[in-house]
Amino acid sequence: MRSVAVFILTSLGALALATFLDRPVWQALLHIDPEVQSAEWSLALRSLGFLPVWLVVALAFYLVDHSTRFTMSSRALLLVTSVVAAGGLSEVLKVLIRRLRPDATGGMFVWRPIIDDPFSTSGLGMPSGHAMVAFTAAWVLCRLFPRAAGLWISAACGCAATRVLSQAHFVSDTVLAAAIAFAVVRCIWGCSLHLQNLRIRIPHKEIPSPE
Repeated sequence: MRSVAVFILTSLGALALATFLDRPVWQALLHIDPEVQSAEWSLALRSLGFLPVWLVVALAFYLVDHSTRFTMSSRALLLVTSVVAAGGLSEVLKVLIRRLRPDATGGMFVWRPIIDDPFSTSGLGMPSGHAMVAFTAAWVLCRLFPRAAGLWISAACGCAATRVLSQAHFVSDTVLAAAIAFAVVRCIWGCSLHLQNLRIRIPHKEIPSPE
């Protein structure tokens, strides 16, 4: 419980700081060259928030683990379940939070009324869907390959940065996405470990062969 409290307090602190920086960062980005958004490095980083990319990675995990009978053959399922759940959750949260994207509001915080397209996520930006998928994949990879954790987190931060540079999201949109992604992965990872423990504890009964 203590770790959960630390996570919540840290997330709230980071979100508060990001919210404080949202307006200054947006104003500073008004002077950024628009061609940055179409640069190859920017598009490459943004693609890390594209769900099908991680489905391909999960398929690679499955093919490798299945052929070698690796004991953690659930790596593919873990990655797929996490990114799909996070992507879907980001859309649900957008409908609930209803904060518009900064490029449509001049960098101001504006919320869409609930009676205005109540189930549409078009134009809504909190949390960032790209950032949430990218950070979810990063947190999964951090657990699978902890020695490269810095690389995974840096890549996800790069994806989030492209969304802020394009003025499609506030900084707080990406910070909230990172925090929720962490919680999603922790829950799914915990459930995965619990199911594995149940398999170990419950012996499989042998079915007698017919004589």
